[in-house]
Amino acid sequence: MASERSREHSVNEWSELSPAKRQLLERRFLGQLAGNPRSAKVPRRTGSGPFPLSFGQQRLWFLDQIEPSSPLYSVGWAAELRGPLNLDALRLAFNTIVKRHESLRTTYSHFDGSPVQVIAEDRLVEWSLFNLETADPVSQTSDVNVILKKEAQRPFDLSRDLMLRATLIRLGPEQAILLIVIHHIASDGWSMGVLLEELRAGYAAF
Repeated sequence: MASERSREHSVNEWSELSPAKRQLLERRFLGQLAGNPRSAKVPRRTGSGPFPLSFGQQRLWFLDQIEPSSPLYSVGWAAELRGPLNLDALRLAFNTIVKRHESLRTTYSHFDGSPVQVIAEDRLVEWSLFNLETADPVSQTSDVNVILKKEAQRPFDLSRDLMLRATLIRLGPEQAILLIVIHHIASDGWSMGVLLEELRAGYAAF
């Protein structure tokens, strides 16, 4: 209970800081990492782990410890899909992407007092499925906005969640909306483009 109260107090203090003070705290933390020989370079992985965090992962992990329920570091992408949809092929395409990219199936734990990467051999993408086909147009639009906002802001648990999740909202027999959300610790704008290209290729193949 004492550690939970302490963590809650830290989160409240963080939320009360001005943007300038938050930036100063981040810089101080990054300066400490830069001065730590163990953090200067991450060696090539050998063996089965656990593995140290990269510099960027350390920064995002640190911020998550301070404010664990923040959606600020989630990267979202949504698109309207038209035409017949093969959900099994879409699931296979997503799961193949996860199998190809270790960063998506990496979680973050503690080992000897330091944060480490724990890479799972294989994991399946978590799906949220919604069917709004019978809703009237006005209600459908409202419900879609609520669902997209809720799913995009749902926080990741870095210690156990897959760093990628998908939401599919069916609007009609040949109309749907697909939302992809990835934590920034596993992806950035450039790698999101790679993921979308692999998704298109995988879906077409399956």
